[in-house]
Amino acid sequence: MAKLLGPLMSLKASGSLGNTLTYQSTQGRSSVGIKFPKKQTRTPKQKKVRACYGEAVAMWRCFTPEQKAPWNLLGQKDGISGLNYFLKIVIMHRYPVRYGRVNYGAAVYQAL
Repeated sequence: MAKLLGPLMSLKASGSLGNTLTYQSTQGRSSVGIKFPKKQTRTPKQKKVRACYGEAVAMWRCFTPEQKAPWNLLGQKDGISGLNYFLKIVIMHRYPVRYGRVNYGAAVYQAL
């Protein structure tokens, strides 16, 4: 990054200009550089897991507070939120080879 004295005819500038230059200020110093495009390097397996998380979060959002209460109680035992506990169970249920087969009882699976 190049060192600037007065970026864009001002004291301070930040952000991108025309998808080519990026102005930023770090520790009181202004700099400008080339804006690099983001690389999407997600593998098909990563996309599959992200989709699974998305489906699980959508399911959680459809739950009523009464349906979330048992998950919150189970999560408190592990020191995590009900949402995190729910996601943990759903991911373990969908990918049993990676996480091992765990029997959480019929009550947990009724919500799935």
